[in-house]
Amino acid sequence: MEASIGESAVLCAFRGARRVVAVKPYPLSYSILLQNLRLNGVSGAVVVVNAAVGGCDEDVRAWARPLGAKYRFEVDPRDRS
Repeated sequence: MEASIGESAVLCAFRGARRVVAVKPYPLSYSILLQNLRLNGVSGAVVVVNAAVGGCDEDVRAWARPLGAKYRFEVDPRDRS
């Protein structure tokens, strides 16, 4: 699941899931997610992957935007040959 800041992962763990895999590519949200899991006592039930999942074979970057703004993933033009 794309984890946002962990609402669904926490709920799944509270409802008895033994292993939840949460994917969060953006570093700030990732750190908030980890803190949320710790505060709710479910860190052991949730595996957090700091990466993105998609249908692109190239490396992509998440461009930083102001807090609260949506972000998107793009192939970095510097990575194109």
